[in-house]
Amino acid sequence: QTPVREVFAGSVHTCVLTRLGEVYSFGKHEYTGHGSDGADVLVPRLLDAFGDKHVKQISVGPGGYHTIALTTDREVFTWGHNRVGQLGYSNSEVVPRNGEGAHFLPTPKAVVSMRCLNVKQVVAGWGHSAVLTMSGEVLICGRNFQGQVSRIGVGPHRG
Repeated sequence: QTPVREVFAGSVHTCVLTRLGEVYSFGKHEYTGHGSDGADVLVPRLLDAFGDKHVKQISVGPGGYHTIALTTDREVFTWGHNRVGQLGYSNSEVVPRNGEGAHFLPTPKAVVSMRCLNVKQVVAGWGHSAVLTMSGEVLICGRNFQGQVSRIGVGPHRG
């Protein structure tokens, strides 16, 4: 049995991060990251979508419909609903529609556009996601109904 480092609970699924950097998830099957087919996951199941990478941080959106993870080598992975681009991808062939017509990633996928950003923290909001870089820059994607999405920096020429 692997010691648990942190637990993250959304409204429809739960993610468990172990001290070894493994992720276990359970709940409504399409949100757990185990794929869109099958029955709900009733006991914690290892999420093997990260290859040989170790996860250092996870955030589940307050609504519980999307998840963002950061690996020890600073790669960002997202999965779940992408209704408004909160996974860091536009709705296209990268994020296809599920059986109900919603844009959806059923398993974790690396966010290619964030590979060179040197991310140090990830946070999932209700319909948006934010990343903090090592240089102090904050980048946000997703729903921008009330000004949630912006690019924020720490220097005098940022805003």
